[in-house]
Amino acid sequence: METKLGEPRAYISGPISGMPMGNVAAFSFCADVLDTIFGWDSINPHNIRPFEHPGQDCPPGPNSPDTSSHNSPCHLKADIEALVQADCIVMLRGWEHSAGARLELSVAAACALPVWFFNNETAELHSADGSFSSKDF
Repeated sequence: METKLGEPRAYISGPISGMPMGNVAAFSFCADVLDTIFGWDSINPHNIRPFEHPGQDCPPGPNSPDTSSHNSPCHLKADIEALVQADCIVMLRGWEHSAGARLELSVAAACALPVWFFNNETAELHSADGSFSSKDF
């Protein structure tokens, strides 16, 4: 995974399954804001190749929401690998309704990664502990 030297790497997490077009627009908008306004290097799970496994069949699990031939477990394995390489996690609206996003948040907490919440309507970023809000700037 390539990053921009010295800039925080932020893994974006949020609902994908069951969302129109896999929620690509929300992930892309957040990535654009993080990259251009905050100068962070964003990690968008939509840009991560699914885990490659031996054989033809994917492990049991829900189907992927996109046109991928992989199931959700293949995507989650690759996503978790990217997440643990990040400096923080940014949660999109609706994350609490997504089993994958809840898992990613648990992994981030276990790895002591800072947690941020992104509001797609206002393009504001808030720290989980309330100590920072981008609207203060």
